[in-house]
Amino acid sequence: MTTVTQEALDCNGKTIQVIPDFLLKREGLLVHSKLNTSIVVDSMEERKHVMLSKSNAFILLYGGIGSLDEFFEVITAMQLGVVPKNKAPLIVFNQDNYWTPLQNMLSQMIKKGFLPEKDQQLFSFCQSIDECVDTIAHITDKPPS
Repeated sequence: MTTVTQEALDCNGKTIQVIPDFLLKREGLLVHSKLNTSIVVDSMEERKHVMLSKSNAFILLYGGIGSLDEFFEVITAMQLGVVPKNKAPLIVFNQDNYWTPLQNMLSQMIKKGFLPEKDQQLFSFCQSIDECVDTIAHITDKPPS
């Protein structure tokens, strides 16, 4: 995330870091010195809540279990109406087909009836940065800048 943060800052983007206090202490992580906002919270649950309330879009990049946890947290929040579906698109950046197994699993869940077919509209799989930007613009009706 450091690279993404730095790139956003280099393009005059707005950056917000939400990090649990225990991660700062346990892993010795530092708050990026040039962030627009840094919010230290007590727990991962609080972190997710703050991120859901402050985000304009969600993009799943390369990652592991924590990334998948947040992906499903966002889908669930959209299903329950906690996050308006047209306010914050959920994009899976499927660079080099990294997330294709996830895409196949979600398709299987729809096929077997464990995920409503209409919920397939909650997320988009994109292969390029340009496709991610266009998807955000289309869903939010905001032209890319």
